Amino acid sequence: ALLEQTRANLFSQSLGNIPPGAAMRIVVELDQPLAWIDAAGAEDEGGWEWRFPTVVAPRYLGAEGRTPDASELSVDVLDGEAVARVAASIRIEDAGAGAVHSPSHALRSVGDAWRLAEGAALDRDIVLRWPVAAAQPGLSLRRHDEAAQSFGLLTLVPPRSDAEMQSHARDLCVLLDVSGSMSGEPLAQAKRVIHALIDSLDADDQLEMIAFSSRPVRWKRRPKAMKPKAKRAALEWLAGVEVGGATEMRSGILEALKPLRPDAQRQLLIVTDGLIGFESEIVAEIRARLPEGCRVHTLGVGHGVNRALTGPAARAGRGFEAIIAPGEDVEPMLARLLARTAQPLLTELRIGGEAITGLATTRLSDLFAGAPVRIPVTLAPKGGRVEVEARAPWGPWRQELELAPGAGEAPELRRLYARERVEELDLERASLQHGAARLEGLDSEVESLGLEHQIATRMTSWIAVDHDSKVDTQAPTREVKVPHQLAAGMQAQGVGLRGAPRTIGHVAMQGYGGAVRTMMAPMAPPPPAAAAPIAASTGGAPGSADGAMPKKKGAVRRRLAREERGKILPRSAPPKPEAASADFDDMEAEAFAAAEGFAMSTLRARVLLRKDGRWVISFALEGEGALRWDPEAALRAWDAEGKELELELDATQSTRAGELSAGSVVRLALMLDDDASPPTRISIGEWEVEIPA
Repeated sequence: ALLEQTRANLFSQSLGNIPPGAAMRIVVELDQPLAWIDAAGAEDEGGWEWRFPTVVAPRYLGAEGRTPDASELSVDVLDGEAVARVAASIRIEDAGAGAVHSPSHALRSVGDAWRLAEGAALDRDIVLRWPVAAAQPGLSLRRHDEAAQSFGLLTLVPPRSDAEMQSHARDLCVLLDVSGSMSGEPLAQAKRVIHALIDSLDADDQLEMIAFSSRPVRWKRRPKAMKPKAKRAALEWLAGVEVGGATEMRSGILEALKPLRPDAQRQLLIVTDGLIGFESEIVAEIRARLPEGCRVHTLGVGHGVNRALTGPAARAGRGFEAIIAPGEDVEPMLARLLARTAQPLLTELRIGGEAITGLATTRLSDLFAGAPVRIPVTLAPKGGRVEVEARAPWGPWRQELELAPGAGEAPELRRLYARERVEELDLERASLQHGAARLEGLDSEVESLGLEHQIATRMTSWIAVDHDSKVDTQAPTREVKVPHQLAAGMQAQGVGLRGAPRTIGHVAMQGYGGAVRTMMAPMAPPPPAAAAPIAASTGGAPGSADGAMPKKKGAVRRRLAREERGKILPRSAPPKPEAASADFDDMEAEAFAAAEGFAMSTLRARVLLRKDGRWVISFALEGEGALRWDPEAALRAWDAEGKELELELDATQSTRAGELSAGSVVRLALMLDDDASPPTRISIGEWEVEIPA
């Protein structure tokens, strides 16, 4: 079994060597920091929010090569009702918690736990919220102590202002996503929020709006003061905005980050579902071009929001991230937006003192009324003083905390620090401002953090192996990629799936709508290389004798998962998806031929093992009806230059001969001379197979 991170919020679980009819139980531990929900009104004291995602929505990937890991982001979309449902029993260990409610699901109380209504669909986040008593202004610290190092979570609650706050004019730019995936209820909800935000602006405030899909479209060439006439015009333009096209956000970001008046606060609000695969482009532009005093906030709209974009974009812009689902009440969200785009209470935050040995992030955000900030830190075991300095509208502000030597037991703080530090390093990497040596150094640090603190990262993966043989290693196998439902409120037409009569593969290929016509049904099943199961080299099924997945066996390097041949049979890179500009007729002919069961001229293999002259490859047999497979039938191989290679078949590790059905995955074990060139093509009987480099 292999659990890999594709994005900070996107993971894939692969299982191999599962016997027919077996039941597998997978146990994954997640540590998730709660999000603070600001007070929405004078009587609202704020509270905590827990959000658990259950669906991955299709992403727009741009032209070929723009998203290097495009194949890992592809999502099979289920046509019709899903068999799988979600059940959850949730217990909140918070003595100060008030009444728990959920804007996403119906809840019922069972003893000391909360449960979802039975059979909830896997098409939206599970969201729980509960109010708590207002946090007292000041400084507090939780700690976890180990022999060599201590970790802490510093919580800073900004002071309440007794003096009247000076009102500052705002330059507000709203960047609205109107790509195909926003069609229907997501765009309607986005418009409701923006409408309320425009209503709240004063005549001294300036507004500009940019709608973007395949290209940005401005409301006006220049920002407009929000006098009554301009406000009415802005609302009329907003009402007429329609969806269509792909999610080309970068050009809109470049326009929106331009500073305007030096005496005004520049606030950029990005309203989007974030469903793109090239998030690093957007984060890099924000980090590199953020003007002094400007803040970038993100509002994720819809179910299945890509928080790998909305979270890092807000972090890079020193702003805040918020999520609102279709149907949620707009007023509380508006109050929070206004509070976060008003004047901050504390700026220029600095943290020091002999007790602090390190900060997970150096990009400390401003502090607003009623909005605590939590900062993971490393601590000196001997204790000492913690010092926090900042600038308030009424002058300098300072707080101190004396940390006594002692023991704290909160192991989750160790992992929280590591995760926050990894995200900071990934944000730095996304800025693309470094040479190859620096990029390699960032990767190395991420890998070290993953191994030391036992967390999954883009450089480390979880692996579990059972070496007990439970399957026939010479029998053919099948590869299955579990499809997802479309996120609730998302329209199939918006992501190019109109008229689909069956499960559709690789909807995240390269674009939405008409950008890639091969997305339209009927669509060929996904190529077998994308399924990426992992098999133990002994043919064992992951799991113990009673079918329970082993818990954490230890994080290992991603390259170990791909290269250590004695423990895990690695994945090869799936073929790149076709470019959006490719010949549509040829692409459609190939897709329809595969859908109708015609054999493809050349099969593509995945390399499972490559070590000491030993090659093990697998591929799926294409065609219809019963197919004849014989691993010893006229086996020949060639290298990239067309030179025929001498090789030997290991029949004991290859799928045995027999009549197989279309889609069966077979394995072929080959022995070559150590100094032979790598094979790139083989023929075996009637089958022609390409082997990726």
